[in-house]
Amino acid sequence: VTLKGHVERPGGFAWRSGMRVTDIIQSAEELLPFPDLNVALIEREIQPTREKTVLTFNLGEALKNPASPENVELKTRDKLYVFNFETPRNDQLEELVERLKVQANKQLRKQTVNVSGHVRFPGEYPLNPGMSAKDMVILAGGLTQNAYGLRGEITRITYSETEEQSIEHLNVDLANSGRTAPKEEDQLQIKRLPNWLDQETVTIEGEVKFPGQYKIKRGETLAQVVE
Repeated sequence: VTLKGHVERPGGFAWRSGMRVTDIIQSAEELLPFPDLNVALIEREIQPTREKTVLTFNLGEALKNPASPENVELKTRDKLYVFNFETPRNDQLEELVERLKVQANKQLRKQTVNVSGHVRFPGEYPLNPGMSAKDMVILAGGLTQNAYGLRGEITRITYSETEEQSIEHLNVDLANSGRTAPKEEDQLQIKRLPNWLDQETVTIEGEVKFPGQYKIKRGETLAQVVE
């Protein structure tokens, strides 16, 4: 079993029957600073073809409660990825995503989902068939400060029995767990809060009592700022 990512001691571990995540990561002290405990990912091979599949789980819950289902039982040749809130995780998973693309064919569509918009790390991610839309947002690092957290949108390409292509747009209720399950090659978009404005500032210099940088509100005039 291979441990990768935001950990003190990455590398290989001898697999044994019944081994679980906490047999490799016993506490949060074995992680580097600022880990993302909301999600970790397991890259797994399907035998005998050795095709790739993925599992995701809540690392924090696994460490807190080793008896929980989040403490996933590991299989031989598993790769376990741990993330943080500073490094783009789609870069860490790039090789896995490329492998999923290579193994796609007419019967097995590409097992990836594209997450765009106002998440911490937009990009293309491997798809776990059991994932919800909210799980995909968590895998992409979570919502940004200006994200609209109530609803997202999935764009899905489907094919009829005659192989005619059609596109549909599905609203996703993120506030109520976002249980709508993404499918292969879906695009999940997270929109920005309506009327969101980044905080604007002006700098006052020269012959004033208190020069410096000041936040301004909409409609404020020069005279008001100087005052």
